[in-house]
Amino acid sequence: MKIDYLLDTGNEQNIIERYSKHITDDVVDQLIARRKELKMTQQDVANMTGIQRANVARIELKKNEASLDSLVKIADSVGMKLSIKLEEV
Repeated sequence: MKIDYLLDTGNEQNIIERYSKHITDDVVDQLIARRKELKMTQQDVANMTGIQRANVARIELKKNEASLDSLVKIADSVGMKLSIKLEEV
């Protein structure tokens, strides 16, 4: 999906935030599926990451915007690696 940003519009930040939320939601969905596949509980993830179980639950419910650091820790706890790639356009 390609999104062009126009600097002279008032909607630029909203477009970026919406797209970012979509990506984060997809990552969280994949992490939940992997956790369940491994038959791990949210408490298991909390114990492995140092993130409080309540915060793991909020991330999974998409009530809290997850930090990149939290997503990396959770991914690691379920045997996954989060990658971000920059490409020249």
